[in-house]
Amino acid sequence: MNDRGQHGRWPIRDVLTAVLVIFLQLCVAHKRVCEEVREVNVNHWRLDVGSDNLYQYLEGSCTWNITVDEGYTILAGIHVQTMLWSPDCRREHFKFYDDDSLSDGTLLNTFCGGTSYVESSSNELLTEFYAEGTTGYTYTSVEYHAVNETNECGIVDLSGSEGSFQIRRSVRRNGKCVWNITAEEGFNILLRITEYSLHSIDDNCLCNASLFKVYDGNKEDESHLVRNFCGSTYNAAETDLVISTTNSLLVVLTLQENSGFSIVNLRANYTAVNATLVNRNCGGNVTGSEGNITSPNYPDNYDNLTTCQWFITIDPAYSVQLDIDYSFDNCYTSDDYATCNSDSLMVADGNGSVVRALCARNYYYGGYPLRTYGNRAIVAFTTDQEGTDSGFIMHWYRVCERTLDSSREGTLQSPNYPDNYPGNLSCVYNVGSVVGYSMVITFHNFKLEGPSSNGSCTNDYLEVDYRSSSDLPLGMEETKRYCGDNIPSTLTLYPPVEIRFVTDLYNSRSGYQASYEFFEADCGKLLFTGEAGTITSPNYPGTYPSLLNCTYVIRVEPGQTVNLTFDHMSLRSRWTDEMQGVDCITSFSLWSGLAVLSVFDGEVSANNVSAANDSLIDIFCGDRPPSPVSSNSSAMTLLFFPGYNFGLRGFSATYTTVGNTSS
Repeated sequence: MNDRGQHGRWPIRDVLTAVLVIFLQLCVAHKRVCEEVREVNVNHWRLDVGSDNLYQYLEGSCTWNITVDEGYTILAGIHVQTMLWSPDCRREHFKFYDDDSLSDGTLLNTFCGGTSYVESSSNELLTEFYAEGTTGYTYTSVEYHAVNETNECGIVDLSGSEGSFQIRRSVRRNGKCVWNITAEEGFNILLRITEYSLHSIDDNCLCNASLFKVYDGNKEDESHLVRNFCGSTYNAAETDLVISTTNSLLVVLTLQENSGFSIVNLRANYTAVNATLVNRNCGGNVTGSEGNITSPNYPDNYDNLTTCQWFITIDPAYSVQLDIDYSFDNCYTSDDYATCNSDSLMVADGNGSVVRALCARNYYYGGYPLRTYGNRAIVAFTTDQEGTDSGFIMHWYRVCERTLDSSREGTLQSPNYPDNYPGNLSCVYNVGSVVGYSMVITFHNFKLEGPSSNGSCTNDYLEVDYRSSSDLPLGMEETKRYCGDNIPSTLTLYPPVEIRFVTDLYNSRSGYQASYEFFEADCGKLLFTGEAGTITSPNYPGTYPSLLNCTYVIRVEPGQTVNLTFDHMSLRSRWTDEMQGVDCITSFSLWSGLAVLSVFDGEVSANNVSAANDSLIDIFCGDRPPSPVSSNSSAMTLLFFPGYNFGLRGFSATYTTVGNTSS
């Protein structure tokens, strides 16, 4: 693979332009699935090939030559939802060439599954689709964007009594956009965020990758962070308002995609308001175990230009749960509530990450409780200059239940720590199915009631529970309990998993304190040279990451051969039932994004699999360990293509050497 492979870091590119796209199509196929080229808007084009709900016979090839204006390059995002799989992409594939000729153009990459992107070095890109007379479901979407590398987003200074800014379907990668809004002295800034959406070619965008932040001031490092929208989508029907405390606001959009690109839609407007008219006689710091918060004057109408912030802080062992009943004045209609853009209530975690922004009336919200990730909550109520309503009443309380996810690290501790914990507790920490991640817990203190007379932890205990997880490898305990005074060794957990802290009514002690961190698994080319060893999928016995290419090479002494025995295998897809005993390639004609393990005799490169077809021993899939396999030479190669993982744990295999060592 050249240096424009799937995981390379790319230079910052910027805006789209109107695209002149010339499609030269040559297609000879029993099923003309290549012919639809659909225009999405004037700034980019989309190519759809095949159908994900039509079982069809495909044979032939099609080419499309895409040309844009001079000075622009072409960025193509590929999403192969279904395609006939083969180890070398031989049976069905897309190829992208950096020119307008198959014979003269440079091959940028070949795809037959997954999600990725390519970028041309000039204003031309040739796309070829090929099918080798196959039957199955095939559907692929390719989006083409013209990118101008000279026009960067940068910093935009805005001023005046009112104004607006927006990004409409703009392609960004590893970029940062800053809007510095300044009003006259004696005025505050009322900011309305009416739309924010981020479509990423990388569906695993995490909170540390793409952020949309608003600062109360004009410097990131010196100003108070008042909004922190994390991830890919912020619903325009939940418009948020911010009123600054000074005459400046800083709006920052940061995209940190290690690969791929993002299509951003952002729209906001601002108004300068006289600072003396803004009502700030509300809000404050709140502590305890439960309480009520209401809008000013509740149940009577609140005032215009009101901004309040409540900061709720409780015991670190708990999270904050909130029940809210509200009614705000908004500009909306029953047919189109997406125009909701007036008064709003925002609930965020202590770090500013938005949990929910509410507007309109209760029936849009559903009335269900909101819960923070940690022990702090920020409640912000903001109104504009026009129209009022009765506002809200909120009952907040602590719950001994938290959700831990891979974008955060933090602390776990028993309630009241370092004082004695209460009796009759049942606390739950949920670690969801974060595919490809492991969780490491390090204990710093641990003092619970000791075990019962039979040595089991039945009184007060901390429990790791995998019972909600399917597909546990043999020998992996479903539950494990810890109690007494001995500090547990560092735990490595593999989500999904639940951690429970349970106490009885007697013999309370100081409890525990621990820190946790998440780690994402990866793989490349791994070399094994010993006489025996164990080979596993990345993160085993946890879930393996999606969309990797893993190469395992076993190299033993000349004269020896390799015997490979599988201890556990779980490569079954959520779309298939029992796959054991069937041909894996035939099975994967239905869905290309599934996991397969190919075993070759000798050393084979993942970039040149087609040259090693004669040395292929077998291709494995399914949910049962296959029979042992052996090499004829002193080397064996395993190529693991994970595809999309929906919570499965992969494989574990043991290899041994056979034969006498000789020179």
